[in-house]
Amino acid sequence: MKQKLFALDIDGTLFDHKFREVPKSALDTIRHLRSMGHIVGAATGRNVSQLVKAIDPEELDFCILCNGGYLEIDGKMVEDIQFSQEQKNYLCDLFDELGYQYGITTHHHLYAKDPDSDGVQRIVKTYFVLTPKKHDDLRTLPVYQFTVYEDETTRANIKHIEGEFHIHSLDGFAYDIVIPEINKALMLQKVAEYFNIDMEDTIAFGDSDNDTMMLQTVGIGVAMENGSDSAKKSADFVTSETYNDGIYQGIKKLGYIK
Repeated sequence: MKQKLFALDIDGTLFDHKFREVPKSALDTIRHLRSMGHIVGAATGRNVSQLVKAIDPEELDFCILCNGGYLEIDGKMVEDIQFSQEQKNYLCDLFDELGYQYGITTHHHLYAKDPDSDGVQRIVKTYFVLTPKKHDDLRTLPVYQFTVYEDETTRANIKHIEGEFHIHSLDGFAYDIVIPEINKALMLQKVAEYFNIDMEDTIAFGDSDNDTMMLQTVGIGVAMENGSDSAKKSADFVTSETYNDGIYQGIKKLGYIK
């Protein structure tokens, strides 16, 4: 069988928020695919410290982190894309002026001005991630993405930045902000080049708005039943929910499990 490359989103795709775990069927599927010689990795908004809360990176061949801002293969950095100082200054000034709660992602850690705020803690509990560290001046840190811990309706006040920045919703009560160069689809193309695999031989699973371009770019895109409407519309087909063996069922439908 021809070697394929599989990219799996984490939250809502591989990691089930209902039971706060990676289903055994999903982990067994990853191991099965790798035993067959296929390449399997993560494509997630999490950084490395948040990834290990969900799955041991040793189970994967590559890790696209920070929504496409950082790529690790065999535990080593291969690609690194950060916000410029000008971009950091602009967003920090904007959010401070609006009085928004916000934080940033570095390769290893999350930081926020007020980690104990209701908005931050709601994300921590929902996604089962570490609480951000407190830092008073986030613009001094290396940044791969911003997270605004405010209700989705507050996006109306920052509509003017869309285009220069991309905004990804987090279940309606927060949103991530990245620069256009930070993109799962673009980084996955670099992974395919690294392993010398044609894009037509790539397969991706996702559930959220930040997965749509990846699902459209790969050879076959698979959305989860628990996913957003935009993810489902971007996919070639929809598999069952994460907690209903969605990864296993999707791979079985594709013919890689008998």
